Amino acid sequence: MDTSINTRKGITNYINDLIYAHKYDWVHLKQGEFFVSDGSPVVVSTVLGSCVAVTMHHPKTGTGAITHGFLPDSRQQPSKGLQDPGRFVDSSTEFIYREMLKLGAKTDEIEVKVFGGAQVFDHRQSSQVVGVGSSNSRAALQALNALGLKVNVVEVGGSRSRKLYFLPQSGEVWVKKFSRL
Repeated sequence: MDTSINTRKGITNYINDLIYAHKYDWVHLKQGEFFVSDGSPVVVSTVLGSCVAVTMHHPKTGTGAITHGFLPDSRQQPSKGLQDPGRFVDSSTEFIYREMLKLGAKTDEIEVKVFGGAQVFDHRQSSQVVGVGSSNSRAALQALNALGLKVNVVEVGGSRSRKLYFLPQSGEVWVKKFSRL
């Protein structure tokens, strides 16, 4: 089981080859969105700052899912958490987990990876946004623990944004870190 992440150079060429030569579908997630795959070949990309992406992959079924949550805790706004689960790290993680179970995944066979949660805001600019990245990361790990899921890779924190490419059918993830502005 390969639970690593790949940061090799030339990933853009590889991804473009999958999309254009091999005819993989391409999905770009924005904040508050999630994607669940039935195993069809697809490349999912997203850009993370303080937001957190949780990826799940079930090797036996070839299914996978990813979420891009931007607020940590739906309990602060329960009605919004029900109406728009993708907005919150905890509710979006729970949502994609339930979808994976519907596709035949078993809890102890799901590979989980967590990314993002950077401190991209200058703390001198606004004290209200300090700690959003670490709060999002903590919320993801707490939600996964509550669901009984083992986390295989955690790549969170720091001060740089990340571009993520995820292949839900294989569980492969590539990460490119951006220079801090």
